[in-house]
Amino acid sequence: NHDHIICQYSSIGSLGANARAAPKGWLGGELMASFNAGIPRKPEPSLSHVYPTVANVRDSLEGYAAGGAIPHSMKNYMAQRDYMEPEACSWVADWCRRTNAMPHIKTFAGIRRLPSGHHRVLWALLTSANMSKAAWGQWQKNGEQLFIRSYELGVLFLPRKHEIFLPGQEIAKPGLVMHEDEYVTPVPLPYDLPLTPYRGKDRMWVWDDQYREPDSRGRMWTG
Repeated sequence: NHDHIICQYSSIGSLGANARAAPKGWLGGELMASFNAGIPRKPEPSLSHVYPTVANVRDSLEGYAAGGAIPHSMKNYMAQRDYMEPEACSWVADWCRRTNAMPHIKTFAGIRRLPSGHHRVLWALLTSANMSKAAWGQWQKNGEQLFIRSYELGVLFLPRKHEIFLPGQEIAKPGLVMHEDEYVTPVPLPYDLPLTPYRGKDRMWVWDDQYREPDSRGRMWTG
């Protein structure tokens, strides 16, 4: 079972107001089923979205200008925030010194937390697909037709027999217990683990909103 699925991306499309509901919602049903290889999981793995907050963008190297490459409309935000923000995590990448560089990379991964405190990577996908129906596809005609509006390219990483994937930032972390025939391959996930959930007044970046608080360059954003 996948303890945790982490979706990290730089754009959010129109998913629908009830997309997180399982099994009929697109996110909670169709996409999660794909992440689970079509096999029902009991319990369902938890889900996190690693997506920049307004503060992430404001305090970044480019300031609000970096948000011009992170498309997320106010219309979609208002329709989807109730189920997305409770599962959202800030962009924190201190391990590779990129917390202040807004991401354009897209990664999806199945993670299992081990008793040692390490995070085992069960699978990892590096892709051009963002969080959208257009990129991942949507079942139509009562499940007889899969409609994909925008074809994307990605590489799926799966461990071989006796191979253990660990996040690259945890390779030197002591305490990992392994069998003699096992070996470790580092997988450099771009964010810090454990994740940093949104807290307090954190909210997802929306590129057509207005922000009056000056950014790292002393500028405001008028949408």
